[in-house]
Amino acid sequence: MENTTNLDPSKRKDLQFIENELSKETQESVQKLIKKVQEEYKMDIFGFGRRVHQQYPHQWKSLKDNWNETFSQLKVSVKVDLKCTDPGQTNSSIYP
Repeated sequence: MENTTNLDPSKRKDLQFIENELSKETQESVQKLIKKVQEEYKMDIFGFGRRVHQQYPHQWKSLKDNWNETFSQLKVSVKVDLKCTDPGQTNSSIYP
């Protein structure tokens, strides 16, 4: 990704700002994707049901027959916390 901002990823404050903004943007995108899949396709393509089955096997028995319907009505929250592990490959903008 090209840096066309005044931010310098080699500065900790700027890097934190970049990470926060990218996290927020990614979180919104993932949330929109989940909502779209729930509303349009009503299918658990993400494997949430598998996770419910693993963590709550007794409750899963009553949920599994209508899981796609249950999934389409779930309130799903997403938390994204991106960290840049190698900002050395990124530079400040070449534009002043």
